Amino acid sequence: MAKAEKVNHLVGGDFRVRIVRAHPRLAAENVAAGVLSCAEAIKEWDLSAGHRENLQMTDARRVGVAVVSRPSSPYRKFWAMIITD
Repeated sequence: MAKAEKVNHLVGGDFRVRIVRAHPRLAAENVAAGVLSCAEAIKEWDLSAGHRENLQMTDARRVGVAVVSRPSSPYRKFWAMIITD
């Protein structure tokens, strides 16, 4: 996303195709850009019904969060969260 300067689940390929290697039964992805801290990213996701649904997945057991800084972009930081069982 940072390289493309786009916030989109399809940058780098379809999420379902990218996650298939891990073989989870359950998987979701939250993405964001323009917020500067993890706490802000989570707050933004919590304010969105679809992202909040991912945060509240009761069968989820694993969470990974990544951030990439790109100071030259208007967004400055790009965030991705993967949630799986």
